[in-house]
Amino acid sequence: MIILIVIALVAIGYVGYSIQKKNDTFIPDVNINKKARDKGGKKISKHYLLSSAKKIKNNQPITNDEQYAFTAATGLTTNDYLTEESEKERTTYYIPSNGMPIKGKTKIREKENGLIYFSQYFEKDPVQTYKIVEFDWNGPQYTTRLETTGSSKNKHLVPIIKQKRTANLHTTETKTEDGSLAKLILLDTNTKQKIVSETKLFSAQNNIISAFKIWDQDIKPIAHNSIADQIKEVKNLLDQNLITESEFSAKKKQLLGL
Repeated sequence: MIILIVIALVAIGYVGYSIQKKNDTFIPDVNINKKARDKGGKKISKHYLLSSAKKIKNNQPITNDEQYAFTAATGLTTNDYLTEESEKERTTYYIPSNGMPIKGKTKIREKENGLIYFSQYFEKDPVQTYKIVEFDWNGPQYTTRLETTGSSKNKHLVPIIKQKRTANLHTTETKTEDGSLAKLILLDTNTKQKIVSETKLFSAQNNIISAFKIWDQDIKPIAHNSIADQIKEVKNLLDQNLITESEFSAKKKQLLGL
């Protein structure tokens, strides 16, 4: 009877843990303000926050008090939260190389417009964004490990006088994925500067990043001055005594195609 009670308690605990883990997926990926208070000055509990988040995500109505508390704790409006939850599916962990202005473990995130940014938390209007112009990954690599388990025993061929030891062994092969080299070529949307970032990615990370938008490289058009302008530039060099009269005449004829 006691054993059955213990088993039942363990099962209830496991179910409760599973439900809690599932509900945690509704928590927005932002820096939660744990000191936030509702309209009545009461501290906002995690359960209350989860309840409001779940309603918003399932398009269920929430009260003004729930909206106030949710925004106070997360800094997000209802629309912001739905945007964040959509973006969460286009987010994965990333460790930038030395070529990046970001240091340490962070997350790479793709916005709805295809631009990416790096941040541990969701940002509605990130200051620094990038375009991916090239992405390459070497593919999955694995480490294989063999593990042998089993037991052995003495088999009596002749009682006491002669014995033969036999074994019942089983070998299991396990594969563990190692991170593989990946290269991102990014374009800073502010400076138009190219940044090359190399890091190690696993298959799950690659599946997300490889689905990001790949942009055409922004190449600034080369300005071609008219022939008259080019002759004026060469004449300025002559006036400054930087070239001779004969050099000016030769360059002028070259520009005019004579």
